[in-house]
Amino acid sequence: MTRRQQLIGLVLFIFAVGLFLFLKPPSKPPNIVTQIGGTPVAKIFQFDQDVCPGPTESFKNLDLYLPGLVEKDETVSVVMNWYKCNPPKVGDIVLYRFSWHREPVLKQIVAIEGDHVDMALDPENRGWNLVLNDKIYETNGRKYFVGVPQAPPPLKLYADANSKVLKSGLVVVLSTRPPGETDSGYFGPVNIQDIVGRVQK
Repeated sequence: MTRRQQLIGLVLFIFAVGLFLFLKPPSKPPNIVTQIGGTPVAKIFQFDQDVCPGPTESFKNLDLYLPGLVEKDETVSVVMNWYKCNPPKVGDIVLYRFSWHREPVLKQIVAIEGDHVDMALDPENRGWNLVLNDKIYETNGRKYFVGVPQAPPPLKLYADANSKVLKSGLVVVLSTRPPGETDSGYFGPVNIQDIVGRVQK
């Protein structure tokens, strides 16, 4: 074997090892922050996900869309990883991770596996109403609405493609003040794996 062949073999070996290390998944999920330019962007609330339930964490609500449920600046206790060993229930207040780059938010589960979900045009032309088990969903005495009449929201698209039935592993989470924010009204059904904890009240 010539020196050139040895050198090429060494380069290929180093490349293969580097590729393996790059593609190898971490043994545990990332711990605390996602960083952009070295600056912490968000605390992600990660821990040993095999432990259920996980530790109880304090969380300060900054959401303006939860009146009557959790007020702005109210601090609640969140049992992390609750749904690893407990089924979701309608009415649960949960900590929902909608982004890996921003703090999770508090929302309420309003529909679970097997529920019938749909969206109908709001008669007052405010967007779309959630239709849950054949009834228009209301919160705080108001019909929940989201989006604009001209474009069906993701939840409507999901309903039309899935016989209007919520599949296993999915939930619908909403705010209590329409049109809400960072919830199923904008993102559609939420994977239960993105519900990182349950509020203990």
